[in-house]
Amino acid sequence: MPPTPPKPRPAPPDGLDAHDALRLRFWIGGQLRDEVWIDASNPHAGDLAEYCATYHAAQAEMADAAGVPWLTEVYNPDAPEEHAYVRFGTDAAGMVAPIRLHGSGQ
Repeated sequence: MPPTPPKPRPAPPDGLDAHDALRLRFWIGGQLRDEVWIDASNPHAGDLAEYCATYHAAQAEMADAAGVPWLTEVYNPDAPEEHAYVRFGTDAAGMVAPIRLHGSGQ
């Protein structure tokens, strides 16, 4: 049986350079609920990132209150594959080699 080819890496939307891009995604109960690509070269990128973080934190609080696992993912398409993803939350099923973060409640 031939080896399975590697999956293609997610690419930023047209017009967004991988050197300037970050993708933020948020899952609740294993379902993707939000996805945003941020263009770091945009002067309002920090505001958008802060808005997304605030929105995801509010959603995480509601998921925690309902006892539903959640997961936040930050993806850097310019980073090597082994460093391209940062995931955190309470849904360890969506993570690779999860570890407990002390002091975070997760």
